[in-house]
Amino acid sequence: MEVSFSDVVAVVSAGVALLALFVSLYASFVSQRIATSDFKAAETVKSETAQFIAVLRSLVIKGVVYSQQNKEKRDSSDFEGFIDTRPEREAIEKFMNSPTALAYYSFVAKKSKIARGSGKNEEEWRTFFLLLAELQHTNHPWHAAKSAAQLERMFDGIREEDFREMANYLSDLPKAISFLLSEREHDVVMHVMVKHDDKEINRDNFIEFVKYLREVKKVDDLELDVFWAASSDDVELIKYASEKGANLQVTADEIINRYREYVAEFMERHD
Repeated sequence: MEVSFSDVVAVVSAGVALLALFVSLYASFVSQRIATSDFKAAETVKSETAQFIAVLRSLVIKGVVYSQQNKEKRDSSDFEGFIDTRPEREAIEKFMNSPTALAYYSFVAKKSKIARGSGKNEEEWRTFFLLLAELQHTNHPWHAAKSAAQLERMFDGIREEDFREMANYLSDLPKAISFLLSEREHDVVMHVMVKHDDKEINRDNFIEFVKYLREVKKVDDLELDVFWAASSDDVELIKYASEKGANLQVTADEIINRYREYVAEFMERHD
């Protein structure tokens, strides 16, 4: 059977049209996928993580350079080869205030929960943000380099599914917040702070707090005297405080807020 030139052209044209349709459909699929919040969240986590690791590596390199410099000159800001870590520390602060940091908080909380459940209290991810905060305020290049290297090693075992998991936290904010609240006790930082917040002054220990302020901290406050006098039925002390201008209507909450800086110390002594 003879095939005419027009038949060949028709077949080729049909193939080209089919290919064009496939390319169009694929482009539409890719475009729709890129537009999804899940994809954007995953790319954000990966991009900001890559930038963060680059910052850590920059600190390591700067620390190495610092270690080779003249010991008598290298710490002077006038030294021509002075190592300035401020750009990296600013980048770390930016990362800590980013949406990706929220994803990492959830990720670290889950890691901490797993570590506690398996008895592995040495799980390094539990200290991730503590180390990060310390690094943010470390201006000594060599010390910063060592901390940066320690943080970078945490990423040795990170997997693609870890990034997908963190991206899920970003794309579903209510879920992330709910997870943070439910797993707060497994976050080493928040656990300490929440535990501290639970230790408060109440009606059972308030007078002991007043006694602590007067006798241990040597606070001279007529309104403390009012509470102490009331608790010990010391009428003369109440009269004295009143005559000196003490507010007899002062509340316990006002006293607690006035001496808030002593609450934690008091609670530790009376735990």
